[in-house]
Amino acid sequence: MNFEKPAVIKLPIVLREIEVARTQMVSATLRRIWFKGEQLQGFSKDGRDLPPFRSEGPDDHVKFFFSSPVDGTLSLPVQADGTIDWPKNPRPVARDYTPRGYCQGDGEVAFDFVLHGHGIASTWAATAEQGDKLHMAGPKASLIIPQARHFVLVADQTALPALANWLERLPGTARVDAVIWIDDEASRIALETRASANIAWITDPSADGEKLLEALKSLPAPDGDSFVWGAMEASVLRKVRAYYLDTCKLDRGQIDMAAYWRRGVDDDELLAQAFRLRELTDLQKPYAIRAAVQFRLPDLVAEGVDDISVLARRAGVDAEALSRLMPVYVECGMFKLNGDKITLGLTGDLLTSPYRRNMLSSDTAQGRMHLSAQGMAHFLKTGQSGYRATFGTALEDDAASDARIGEGLGHDLGHIIEALTAQTLGPLASACGSTVTTPGAQAAQ
Repeated sequence: MNFEKPAVIKLPIVLREIEVARTQMVSATLRRIWFKGEQLQGFSKDGRDLPPFRSEGPDDHVKFFFSSPVDGTLSLPVQADGTIDWPKNPRPVARDYTPRGYCQGDGEVAFDFVLHGHGIASTWAATAEQGDKLHMAGPKASLIIPQARHFVLVADQTALPALANWLERLPGTARVDAVIWIDDEASRIALETRASANIAWITDPSADGEKLLEALKSLPAPDGDSFVWGAMEASVLRKVRAYYLDTCKLDRGQIDMAAYWRRGVDDDELLAQAFRLRELTDLQKPYAIRAAVQFRLPDLVAEGVDDISVLARRAGVDAEALSRLMPVYVECGMFKLNGDKITLGLTGDLLTSPYRRNMLSSDTAQGRMHLSAQGMAHFLKTGQSGYRATFGTALEDDAASDARIGEGLGHDLGHIIEALTAQTLGPLASACGSTVTTPGAQAAQ
């Protein structure tokens, strides 16, 4: 059957201050902490009306923010429209946790903390008392329980709160196999469900997860009306996912799995790498800058245009679109805003250079070669030119048909070859390369 992928509800991300209301030991290694606070309800801050806390899915997660273990500094994100902005220096210290229960009437939300004797969140939770304050943000999305007759739930003890949520929310008509991997018997907790449940506890202090896999393979094979949810350590999760995809042949839409932690990797190191990855893959700013260069926005501001509406008219762009992109341009240093007046920032000053305009404009050979990196996937799959995949023609054909591209091609290509054959950009040169046979190009080569 074609399994209908579970719906995901997107939620606005709100930063809230909350405080400990009460605590309870659920097991020898799990402490439940209820939080309360006016900001769990809708509230206003810095001119924004922010919605009440909301959690719809069994494995939702929020981020708790803690003081730095190095110098005690508390760095917090800044509330924006529907999201939060993360400062770079210092980066906030954050940990992810799943809401265990929320009652809007009581105004309390509960979270379960594993007490494993180390880590900033576990250490805080072990001694938390009534009145202690924390900041949290999220959830940002909720996975809605899909319509399936059979569920397989797989978790290690870090994901016990989410698995317990799943069991409690499944309907009485559902059949569920739950396999839970714990380090020792003291980590067991009481679980409740209306579903017809087969719950297996795997006590195994080893790190490879082989006993967990054996237990999963001993279950009746899932079919087209099954849904598999899992959360655990990353290396074990990869084995579990491979079993259900490769051996059981389930559709990807029938599986939802998340790595809650990575063995041997510090949480702060992981978060820093996640931010670096986001910066490496964020295309908004590079394309926004190229669009500004394309319409000569830095040049016009350098010439004295200081009003957004006038700038839009002079550049021939949509005034509303320019207003929406202006915060991006300010953030990257292209422009400065003093009230409604625009002035040129250092980045904008650099972008008035003819060399940089050539490098970033889609009307030049050099700029188009850089934009042809969009064809990298085509190059990776076929080994063929990424330029042709991006623009539909070869660079030499564009140069022959468009004087703006062809003008000075030999000069441009010299810079292109110099840049793209550098050690760090060698693969880009291969991916975007195009054989140019004009005399100027031959001289440049």
